[in-house]
Amino acid sequence: MPILTNKFDAFGLDIGDRSIKAAHITKNSANFCLKSFGATIVPADVLNKGVISNTKELSNIINNLLKSCLPKPIQTKYVHACLPETHTFIKMLTIKKIDEKEIAAHIRDILPNHIPLATDESYIDWQIIESGTPPQSPPYQGGEAEGVLNVLVGAVPKAIADGYTEMLLNANLIPVSLQIEAEAILRALKPENNGKTDTECFAIVDIGATRSSFILVDKGTIQFAVSLPTAGAEITQIIAQKLNISIQEAEKAKKMFGLDKKKCDGSVASILDQEISELAQNIQKNSNFYIEHFKDAKPISYIILCGGGANLINLKESLKQKLPNLTIQFGYPIINFEKTTEEMQDYSLSFTTAIGLGLTNV
Repeated sequence: MPILTNKFDAFGLDIGDRSIKAAHITKNSANFCLKSFGATIVPADVLNKGVISNTKELSNIINNLLKSCLPKPIQTKYVHACLPETHTFIKMLTIKKIDEKEIAAHIRDILPNHIPLATDESYIDWQIIESGTPPQSPPYQGGEAEGVLNVLVGAVPKAIADGYTEMLLNANLIPVSLQIEAEAILRALKPENNGKTDTECFAIVDIGATRSSFILVDKGTIQFAVSLPTAGAEITQIIAQKLNISIQEAEKAKKMFGLDKKKCDGSVASILDQEISELAQNIQKNSNFYIEHFKDAKPISYIILCGGGANLINLKESLKQKLPNLTIQFGYPIINFEKTTEEMQDYSLSFTTAIGLGLTNV
């Protein structure tokens, strides 16, 4: 959730373990304009599982990225950046209806029951989504009351957030907001952009290089988000091991052949199919978790795929076979953009988070 917000000419910065992506967006009438974008590789010894190992080097990498963005460098100092998904938590909580001044303290009291973070060592943000009548079973947090509040809560360890703030300041940037990745992704892939309504229940599956995530959205807002074990880099390693080839050759084979059984004698497709089966099982497991543990929950009706890993050949078709009751579709984060380059059209799924961050105050 945004820790700081305001209206500035700010760009979005998606900071990942293996790559960093930037997107500077403005609005022209009813459409958005992508002024500049770019991506760069991050060495393994600079950022590991969301923890910054070398602040100075990461700041230098970001500065060099901004200078190399196309069609022109990004010059604004204001930035909306995302916090590492593996260290953040976002969840809908149903609490008793109380005075708004008491909500913050109440959330801090009950939050340890929902997330593995110490509240006194975390930054916590929340917003009321809606109020309603109390559920019959299971009981909501707080006992009997005439009504309830649905509150979307986000949390991040102070050490992580402070580390990212220090790094951005070291890069001579001004962080306007630090956001939980799931919020930025949903902003880029909001239902109306995909021909849907915000009353439908759906899930976003973001497949990245070192981590993937499952974001369940219902009633127009995020209900919860969790990490998934499937990730692009791990799949590449599995291909390399099973085919006894180098990591570079395995990455090339993954991109060229994907889940196409007619290519490479189906050897790569066979390996990938096992990983996609696990992905499908986790999607189903998390969907079931929502039905079983959330008030007024309903089954998800469709899945939106995004992230660089979503470009895997035949991924959508393979998931459809394994999840026949669900509609599988690709996200389209640039659907309302004008004058996007052919390169961005090809790689827009990889820029979903950066675009969502860039859209924060546009």
